[in-house]
Amino acid sequence: NAMIEAASDWNSKFEKEQYSDIAIEYLKPSSVLSDKSLFIDTLVGFVNKHRNYNKNDILNMYICLSQNFITIFSGEPGTGKTSICNIIANSLGLNSLGDCEGISKNRYVPISVERGWSSKRDLIGYYNPLTKKYDRSNAKIYDGLMILNQEREKSQYPYIVLLDEANLSPMEYYWADFMRVADKSHANSYINIGLSDEIYIPNTLRFLATINNDQTTERLYPRLIDRSWI
Repeated sequence: NAMIEAASDWNSKFEKEQYSDIAIEYLKPSSVLSDKSLFIDTLVGFVNKHRNYNKNDILNMYICLSQNFITIFSGEPGTGKTSICNIIANSLGLNSLGDCEGISKNRYVPISVERGWSSKRDLIGYYNPLTKKYDRSNAKIYDGLMILNQEREKSQYPYIVLLDEANLSPMEYYWADFMRVADKSHANSYINIGLSDEIYIPNTLRFLATINNDQTTERLYPRLIDRSWI
């Protein structure tokens, strides 16, 4: 038991140092694009290379992303919901940052939701008391939360998580821990994912979700709809 505890403490310390090193890279001062019209035209032009949307629709997507904790794309299969989420992330440069010793530095994490998800265990993972380790369902979202926890209130670059086919399982179940954060997206918050300490959620974390409406999916309930841009 003593050996397992010591190994767990060493592993936790080593991981924390890795996350801290990555976070430091994103805390460096960034240059601000003073010409806002050029910035807008650049975003619109990037999206138009892939999708023929009008300017107002494109800007509306970015406004929803920046103003709310979760934005949901609803539509029939094949209408480009997932691809527009990928395009938005690529336009912001979030998907080409590489990795560091097995930890992804990208700030865009697409997750394919599966039927039967019922808690954060399915989305993130859980702490195993026998091995003294966190068993991750999705390593990238776990790593992302750890990096954001190190950046804390100084976080300045967006971090986007895509929940693809989000309503194959009830979002109110597996996304419940983040539901409370959506109530106050203007303020920094904490969530508990099963570790000894709560995880700090800065304002830079955003969720995108794609949903279908057919006999294979779950309906969205008012408590989620009221917190979402759809």
